[in-house]
Amino acid sequence: MVDVRPAEPAAEGAPRAVFLLEAYVAPAASDRDPVGAILGAIRADESVHLLGSVVIPDDETMLCLLEAQSAEDVAAVAERVGRDAIRVVAVRWVPDRST
Repeated sequence: MVDVRPAEPAAEGAPRAVFLLEAYVAPAASDRDPVGAILGAIRADESVHLLGSVVIPDDETMLCLLEAQSAEDVAAVAERVGRDAIRVVAVRWVPDRST
């Protein structure tokens, strides 16, 4: 089950919101590449845009920042690759504009 915490509803044509997707990934010794599966599903889905991701190997956790119209769009991508214990929350992303 996905824990989805939506942002305020976006008006038609409004800028997309930013969400944090947290997924627990199997150890690197597994037969399957869960990180690759998640990234592949994100890149294949036009309803979400990947801003960046980080994997925390010791915690078997992957965090992805995604732009999307809704938290449900983000959750749907994660569910397609069968990840357990996923959380999706709306966040305020502050990109580094100093460069």
